Amino acid sequence: MRSLVRVGSVALALIATAVASPATADPAAPRTTLADGPVGAITFNSYTPASQRPLLTRGHLGGPVAVVGGTLSLPAPAADGRFPAVILAHGIGGISAEREGAWARRLNEWGIAAFILDSFTGRGLTPPVYAGAQRATHVAAHLVDAYLALQLLATHPRIDRSRVALMGFSRGGEAAVNAIFEPFRQGALGGAGDRFAAYVALYPYCNFRHASRSLATAPMLMLLGGADEMTEPGPCTSLATSLEQRGVPVRTGVYPGAHHGFDRQAPVVFDANFVGVRGCEAEYDLDRMTIRRLDTGAVLATREANEAWVAECRKRGARFGGDAAAREASIGEVRQFLARALARP
Repeated sequence: MRSLVRVGSVALALIATAVASPATADPAAPRTTLADGPVGAITFNSYTPASQRPLLTRGHLGGPVAVVGGTLSLPAPAADGRFPAVILAHGIGGISAEREGAWARRLNEWGIAAFILDSFTGRGLTPPVYAGAQRATHVAAHLVDAYLALQLLATHPRIDRSRVALMGFSRGGEAAVNAIFEPFRQGALGGAGDRFAAYVALYPYCNFRHASRSLATAPMLMLLGGADEMTEPGPCTSLATSLEQRGVPVRTGVYPGAHHGFDRQAPVVFDANFVGVRGCEAEYDLDRMTIRRLDTGAVLATREANEAWVAECRKRGARFGGDAAAREASIGEVRQFLARALARP
């Protein structure tokens, strides 16, 4: 296995030793290229599709532009000048130093660039943004953000565009497992050829999932909490099995007793405001744009039928928080997976 780790204290220099961005007329303006090699805060134009259909048909392009952003950090300079990169996608709780910030530091220490993607701030959303909230974002919006971030990072002179992975947590993990479907990539990027080299999903939501005849075959790592009350692990292991049967290399790890957010430092607490789906599964066929229940096979042909399914399966309140053993195990799993997936050909 070819290691991505740079040995020595120089690997900890992170942003301070990264290539500085030249002065621009307006550093806060949305970017269309990173050819000048910037680090730190970066914004770009995106869109906010309300569901799968406008993304699949590219109808979202007729909607208002959303200026979203993120923070790019690079490892200490490499001899060849180009790094693999990971886009970090947050969940309904937004970005935190103990999760996205900690993972970005680890990635930099391993010789990997990190881009913490913020899908909330530019849209005027204050986390937590629960399902069913008046201004909640659909996973389709997070997918658009991730793919447009990939396309933008591909223009950076210090990043190897062929070795960019998507890693997400909770809602961001949901985006990571769904970015593997080609109809979503084409909806976001049109004819552009940019593709993710790997997918990493920590405790994603899989009760409502997708299917298509066309999907990528890049490797995927899925890490789940065995006691997760927000995004139960069973539907995700079923999704992993179906992807493996389609030729996708999927590694799935389930940590017994671990709750949602097991990679956090904060202790487990009960969130009475959480709203989610538990004990039910449905699948959206991206090619036909139809939804069916996986327990009964019934097609959910109308908005009312879909809302009735959600109401039947709705759960309120759940525990979440860190688990030291699961956190350390997940760090090792992610490091090993990325070393293989992002190694040079």
